[in-house]
Amino acid sequence: MKDYYLILGISPSASEEDIKKAYRQLAHQYHPDKIGGDGAQFKEINEAYQVLSDKQKRAAYDFRRNFQVVPQQYVVVYNTWNPNPNPSTWNTTGTVYYYHS
Repeated sequence: MKDYYLILGISPSASEEDIKKAYRQLAHQYHPDKIGGDGAQFKEINEAYQVLSDKQKRAAYDFRRNFQVVPQQYVVVYNTWNPNPNPSTWNTTGTVYYYHS
């Protein structure tokens, strides 16, 4: 997952005004029509701004960023605890949770 805050050089607690200011400065610097501009960098900056400037998109991004849910991640939760250090005697029946984004 791309870190849009890092791309714009702002903190996650930045205000809407700070986001807009950082975007304008970086967009001006990396615009492909300018000498020394970088089209790929400009697209990343624009993508970051599109997400962070919209309240709903930003909230969804922050949620995913904070919990870092990885698509197709399997987590096994064992229902019993066995103090025996011998793995052949462990209870291997558990609940498998499948997370997806």
